[in-house]
Amino acid sequence: MPALRYKRYCREIVGQTFELQQELDAVDLHQPVDGCPRWSLGDLLRHLGYGHRWATEIVREEAKKPPSDERLRQVQGDDDQDAADLGYWLAQGATGLTTALRAVGKDAKPWSPLPDGGARYWARRYALETLIHRVDVAKTLGRRPDIDADLAADGVDEWLELVTAPTADGANGRRGELRKMVGKGRTIALVATDGPTWTLDLSHRRPTYRPVKTKKAGATIAAPAAELLLVLHRRIPVQHKRVKVSGDKDLVRRFLKGSARS
Repeated sequence: MPALRYKRYCREIVGQTFELQQELDAVDLHQPVDGCPRWSLGDLLRHLGYGHRWATEIVREEAKKPPSDERLRQVQGDDDQDAADLGYWLAQGATGLTTALRAVGKDAKPWSPLPDGGARYWARRYALETLIHRVDVAKTLGRRPDIDADLAADGVDEWLELVTAPTADGANGRRGELRKMVGKGRTIALVATDGPTWTLDLSHRRPTYRPVKTKKAGATIAAPAAELLLVLHRRIPVQHKRVKVSGDKDLVRRFLKGSARS
């Protein structure tokens, strides 16, 4: 469940987009994005901008089922356009989503992939989605982004919630892949060295997680919350110098491979 306040998520959607926008002065939109194979920087920005607008439609209309998301997936476009113009368009989408979220309020119940997710789900999802893509932009341009530890920790919690949710089967098969790893004693502790700890339990048919550490975890991944979040989203390798893996390293390898987005 969301750990931060609804108002904070709304601020982060706009704030993270603003920080991303500041990176776009006179950049080449043709540049490939490491974190998103086969996408150019322009593709990434269009994906995020159309995603903001897709979520805005869901929230504003308090939709009971999702509209088509084809536009935010088919993102190829004109990478010769001015990057600042694309950044301005991106900021408009973020503002529109935040306006819609504030208008309906935190208790509104538009459709979401998670049961009872509602407006809270969309506020959290796009605060964190925008954060991850701000990281993508910064890394593409050779810069090191700052990430607030509490927001990063919340991102780890959200990632675990999504990867263990029943809807993960239909979304991209990640939960199904995790089921293949089920076995006695197969638990992974995820330790944010500057924040909380979670345990992913693969001991039973349904993968689950809880915000506590088990003393007998089969494996442990420990890192500052920002790096832990980026490992889970495959933005940095688990071999990163600020990440420490102990215990069953093969389990960690299979877990990261099996829970990757398709």
